[in-house]
Amino acid sequence: MDDEVRQSVREQIKRGRSNSRVRYTSWVISVACLVCFSPLACAQKKGSTSVPIASAKTTDAGAKTKAADMGAPQEQNEPIADWLKDINTGKHFDASVHRMLQKNKWNDAFNALKSKDLHAKGEHLGLLARIYAGMKSGNEVTCLSDAKKALKMSVLSEFSSDVASWGVQCAYTLEKWNDVTQLAARVEPTHPDHKKSLYLLGEALIKAGGSSDLEQAEKVFAAYLKLYPESANAELVRFSYARLLEQNKKYGEAAELYNEVITHYPLSSNVSEAIKSLSTLKPKSSKVVRQRIEETSDQQRINKLRALFKRHRSDEVLSNGDRYLKHFKKGGELYCETQYLMGKSLTKLRNHSDSIQHYENVVKHCGSSQWVVKSYYLMGRGYWNAGDRSKAKRAFKQLWKAYPSHSYADDAMLYAAKIAKSENDTKEMRKLLRLQVKTYPKGDMLSDAQWLLMQNLYLDKDYQEAIDFAREAAKLDAKQTLYTRGRLEYFAGRASEQLKKKEQAKEFYIKVSNENPLGYYALLSMNRLAVMSGNTLEVDNLCKLEKIKLCNGLQEYSKEAVLAKGGVSGEVEVSEKIKSEETFKRGRIFLRLGLEQLAQTEFHQLSATYSSDHDALWSLAMLLDAAGAYPFSHDIPRRKIEGWEVGYPISITQNYWEIAYPRPFEDEVTSWADKRGIPREVVWAIMREESGFNPRIESWANARGLLQLMEGTAKTVAKQDDFKDFERSDLFDVDSNIRLGTAYIKELSDNFDAHPALMIAGYNGGAGNVNNWLEKRGGMDLDMWVEEIPYGQTRNYTKRVLTSFWTYHWLYGEGATPRLPFALPKPS
Repeated sequence: MDDEVRQSVREQIKRGRSNSRVRYTSWVISVACLVCFSPLACAQKKGSTSVPIASAKTTDAGAKTKAADMGAPQEQNEPIADWLKDINTGKHFDASVHRMLQKNKWNDAFNALKSKDLHAKGEHLGLLARIYAGMKSGNEVTCLSDAKKALKMSVLSEFSSDVASWGVQCAYTLEKWNDVTQLAARVEPTHPDHKKSLYLLGEALIKAGGSSDLEQAEKVFAAYLKLYPESANAELVRFSYARLLEQNKKYGEAAELYNEVITHYPLSSNVSEAIKSLSTLKPKSSKVVRQRIEETSDQQRINKLRALFKRHRSDEVLSNGDRYLKHFKKGGELYCETQYLMGKSLTKLRNHSDSIQHYENVVKHCGSSQWVVKSYYLMGRGYWNAGDRSKAKRAFKQLWKAYPSHSYADDAMLYAAKIAKSENDTKEMRKLLRLQVKTYPKGDMLSDAQWLLMQNLYLDKDYQEAIDFAREAAKLDAKQTLYTRGRLEYFAGRASEQLKKKEQAKEFYIKVSNENPLGYYALLSMNRLAVMSGNTLEVDNLCKLEKIKLCNGLQEYSKEAVLAKGGVSGEVEVSEKIKSEETFKRGRIFLRLGLEQLAQTEFHQLSATYSSDHDALWSLAMLLDAAGAYPFSHDIPRRKIEGWEVGYPISITQNYWEIAYPRPFEDEVTSWADKRGIPREVVWAIMREESGFNPRIESWANARGLLQLMEGTAKTVAKQDDFKDFERSDLFDVDSNIRLGTAYIKELSDNFDAHPALMIAGYNGGAGNVNNWLEKRGGMDLDMWVEEIPYGQTRNYTKRVLTSFWTYHWLYGEGATPRLPFALPKPS
């Protein structure tokens, strides 16, 4: 049935019957409605064979840059590396335009393509790029005209849904409702933009305003809500659909949709109008409809509280919660959740004293509700922050006694130990920590308890007990992370140094260095080994200390580790099955054009399909890396493949590491870092952490671009750097962002004697905070000073970025290991 409808409409198009808006609309509706019941109608079957791809990746900077530029194919007379052949097929229209599109310079790209004849043979990809750039840059007239022409070109048939969806958006902006209708009919239900096109189609039909248009709009919105009930535009569709039904005197249906808007989108700007319309429609609706609406009132109240809480509108949670408690039965689930949300909102506002009464109400009235254990936990923290340690300990103890198997039980025991520490009750603290380790050997707070005990033993100079505890803890299978892996053994080495047990200390440091390739505590261990050798003052690369040959053993150990794992090599295969996937075919074309966001959609879908096939994921990562799509290529080993860092990079694993730690925007980073006199490695390390190499990213706090600069910071730095006519949008420009970001890093470098750890901590936590921490704990060595950073986010950020800093040194600096001074500078 679906295919018959499609064929019928295509025949109408061929016959030139293109002015019948309703005919096209009916086709779209028929397809949409059919998809509701047959979502797999357009699924395609795939083949499966495999072809090996040579992996001759080089670390040479020039060659690397050349490969990075390969989102646009090489000229035909240039050799193409084997692994690039799957990206670079066919003639490309313009490499300079590719770079503009890659950097999201839509208007520049459009202007560069505007005068070209892109309908000629072999230039079709340029037309695809111009349509998209026209849509993004506000050149809708050309976008729409090009879209219509492109849909007649058989060479672009595989992109007909993309072209049609872009044309829909341009036509809608131009208020060309007939064009919206016709183009929307060409967007396949399986396409990512189908729901957007369907939404715009419904709105366009309403704006067209004819009686038949309005009838069809109803069907479009009904199909939309059946297909995409939870999408971003679902609220707008419900509201528009309700108004349309009200206009058509379908009062009961309209009332229920208005009620859904009020219930599920309590913070929407349409709620007030929905409430007003609902009050008018209730008397006109049936008794059954009125009853259903009344039954949702309590649900609407709790939904609004949840939405306010989620958006951190704490004061409104409190004011609304006070009113709603009068409607909810004491001890009922809605009462308990409201009390909890009010308490948590006060906790967010740091009004700990007032938060306690709400948690106590939950504990007192809510029996075995899910909110009780959470309230015990937060009540304990509230008492602690309010200065009542005795009641805090009691709340925590009640929690682990009443809920010994709950995931919060070991948290409660840990906090009780921290309170004992704050009271200088070392005996009680150690007792609780040992009890926690014994009682919850598989708990998620095990490593935290182990560290708190280890830290206390070390700072209290109980060095031998600290060493013994580290060996004892190694027998437990504590869950380790980047921030904890190797920590206990490293500080056992430090304790051994304090006891003048030099060889024992070396054993600990070598073990940590071997077993945690390019990890934070391995970096510290390497530096301690260098310090123990006595000649690090003028050495920037510790691997050049010939006397102790720090890095030689690591290479040998890594070879053994890699071979022991088996199956690891520098060769990557891309199977015919992957090549045959439509997502792969489309993604590679988008990469060639520089349309990386579109490629991301395709490759994310592809990586999800092959999420358990690590060979497939690596081949995909290598192809993306070769095309210069670093935001996507590095993210695959970073987040989707585990356990590949079995040793330090050696010849057969170098490729894997370089994909995970690429050097995008090499010209800009090199130029500005060298001009500022700061390490290039620190720029890439911060960039990798801050933006994942995405120049267009913006955080919830409005930090922008590659180095995630806040507008205020950027303005200050721009003025100091003689950056004239600075605008917010400049932060999305690659060169401008790197220029201003490196200027800020240089400022931090000057403030903190170019100490990498302090520069990194300052980038995240602020220079003022770093100075305060230096004032309070500047007498500590670097290692313990980092552990004592009071902000968990900054503490972990510092460790994480330092590991990337070392990794970049190692990969692109001939196995270099940077020196980290343990003595900290005075506050600036």
